[in-house]
Amino acid sequence: MILKDWLDKAAQELKNAHNIPKSDAYKEAHYVANVILGQIVTGDTVLSDIAQYCLNAALSKRAAHMPLAKIAGKKEFYNKMFITNKHTLDPRCETEMIIDLVKIKARTILDLGTGTGCLIICLVEKHLKSHGLAIDISPHALAVAKENAAIYGLLKRIE
Repeated sequence: MILKDWLDKAAQELKNAHNIPKSDAYKEAHYVANVILGQIVTGDTVLSDIAQYCLNAALSKRAAHMPLAKIAGKKEFYNKMFITNKHTLDPRCETEMIIDLVKIKARTILDLGTGTGCLIICLVEKHLKSHGLAIDISPHALAVAKENAAIYGLLKRIE
C-alpha cells in the first residue's frame, strides 16, 4: 500500500469519527503518519506491513478521540519538545505566556503539579542562576519530568 491510499482511508475514518471537514481530517491523518513513521512522508511512500499496522493502530486511537500528543508521546512547548504520556497533562500553548511573564528574583523556583516539567524546565533554562524544585503527586509524572529535564541537561539544576 502507498501512503496516499492510507491517508485517503484514514481521512475518511477521522472525518466520520470526529464530524470534521475532510481537509482537517486529512491534515490529522498526515500528522499521525509523520509522527508514527518518524519522518516527513510523501504520498508515494510505500508502506511496509509493520508501518501499516502501526499507522492503523494510531488511527484507531485518534478515531477514539485520543489527543494527538498522547499518540505521538510528545508535545511542543516554548519551542522545545517534551515527552508526555497518560500520566501527564499535555503542555498548553496558553501556558507559554507564563515563561515570558515571570521575572525571577529568587534563586529557587517551585513547580507544584509539575507534570511533564515543561514550566520548570523552561524557567530554569531561561534564568541561568536559578534552580528548580518540581513536585507532583504522581511518581509517574515525576519520572516523565525527570526524563524531560535530562533531555535538556538540567538534572543538576532541577530536583
